Amino acid sequence: MLPKALVVSDSPEVQETLHVLLADRFQVETWRETGALLPEDVALVIADAVRTPALRLPPGTAPVLWIGDPLRAEAVVQGQRNYAVVAPDFDPLQLRDAVAKLLQHPPSLPEPALGGFLAPPFLPSESASVALRAVRSPLPVVVWGEAGTGKSRVARAIHSQRGAAYLVLSSAESLNRGVVEPLPVRLDPGSEVTFVV
Repeated sequence: MLPKALVVSDSPEVQETLHVLLADRFQVETWRETGALLPEDVALVIADAVRTPALRLPPGTAPVLWIGDPLRAEAVVQGQRNYAVVAPDFDPLQLRDAVAKLLQHPPSLPEPALGGFLAPPFLPSESASVALRAVRSPLPVVVWGEAGTGKSRVARAIHSQRGAAYLVLSSAESLNRGVVEPLPVRLDPGSEVTFVV
């Protein structure tokens, strides 16, 4: 099981961005319990001081990644925890580097139980790690590329690993209402549909 990272932010965009950036290393959750003690399994707190005017850090000892003004970070954190600061318009790679440096020994990824087309030699290791993040993420995934690059195989492999309920295969030319009519009018909550076009 991945360690938890709690996001203290009022911005859905920041919450989603951090989920995408850190989902391969953490179980990313939004912190809504003002004043409550931090659960023991939290490895990191991410505090968005720019978009959260009444920011209050949850009590605890987990390190803090502060998004915003470094002087305010020093005043709020007050040397009680390790912390690092990134600018409000952070670069995703800089943020990941700041997390790694803050934790010094970032949590190791569990060995993926993925095989087939989501692992080398069928995909380069960089592509395999992106596909693994896609499998773990609850967000929609778009796979695109040149003809003959294996998009369909990657989409099918992600579909099977995510346990999506429906797989719809179609060409771009024949994609129309008739392709999606066999799907139930109302999908069960949590049901996923994979479209391969």
